[in-house]
Amino acid sequence: MDINQFKNSCEKTLAHLEQSFLRLQLGRASAGLVEEMHVHIHSRGMDQKLNQVASINTVDSQTLKIEPWDKSILKDIEKAIYDANI
Repeated sequence: MDINQFKNSCEKTLAHLEQSFLRLQLGRASAGLVEEMHVHIHSRGMDQKLNQVASINTVDSQTLKIEPWDKSILKDIEKAIYDANI
């Protein structure tokens, strides 16, 4: 492994670690807890990440506001959150 391959490997590892830190539950609401969550959208028969079907905002330290762009998938989002058990 040359130095460029090592540097690339280290950068990928750090990026993965940063994404993992975003998902930690530290007593504060964070969009990182749910944005990568997969939602099965029954009407389309496909899975998509929550951040691809809704806007996610932090209202306060304990509250996330999730607004689906298509209101018909609200039940699918609710199920995904419930199933994630977070």
